[in-house]
Amino acid sequence: MLVIRKSMLKSFKYCPYRYFLEYVKGIHPPPSYEAEVGTIFHEWARRFHEYWRTRLEEEHGVLSRIQLQHFKAMIPPDVTGELRQMLEWFVEKEYEFLRNLRGFGLERYWLPVLTEYKFSVEIRDPVYVEPFIAEGTIDRVDESPNGYILVEYKTSRSANFTSYRLELNFYRMALERLGYNVILMRVINPLLGKIWDFKRSFVSESSMRKIINELIMSQKMGTYRPKLGRCTWCPVKVYCKYMLKGIEGEI
Repeated sequence: MLVIRKSMLKSFKYCPYRYFLEYVKGIHPPPSYEAEVGTIFHEWARRFHEYWRTRLEEEHGVLSRIQLQHFKAMIPPDVTGELRQMLEWFVEKEYEFLRNLRGFGLERYWLPVLTEYKFSVEIRDPVYVEPFIAEGTIDRVDESPNGYILVEYKTSRSANFTSYRLELNFYRMALERLGYNVILMRVINPLLGKIWDFKRSFVSESSMRKIINELIMSQKMGTYRPKLGRCTWCPVKVYCKYMLKGIEGEI
């Protein structure tokens, strides 16, 4: 059964031939600076929440006594520059979130129920041309009184809302198959200092289903047609036979 991950969907949507190079031929360029910073941030955020989860288990009521300086003290002193600014912004927002929950006596909802959650779930639904396995790692899932909030961290210098919606809908689909009632999807970008919330959208869900079906059919038929006008920023263009021939666009 075909395994589909969000990175595969994003690659296929950008250009089916890019998908072919990356996920059929296995060609992956070195990670970018933003990707490396993102890896560091994701790991630090995971350890940040795990530390406070352990403290709460050892010391009941600790969440009611936390101050901002306790969060800031967790930032390593040797971290400087842009990364330090990202971590400082993040802990300030986390403290603001905790403080707001305290005002309603809901501080128990501050800690995520899942962090860096790896999943693998079989998707059988008549809206897809055939069953597949959805796999991936979800950065964070928060609980609220009414359901769950799916949270993804981004560390890019630009916001791609179309890409965000594709990824968030893919993860929401998997979480709901696992029994989580997702009421909101959220993107946190500490590099830009921005938080965006997304509600369920029939249009974006339909777009995701269309891309998944196109990927499945492309994989079954073994055809991967390049897209016009996408070559300039493609990370694997140096391996693309169409670019090497000086041809950009359809076969």
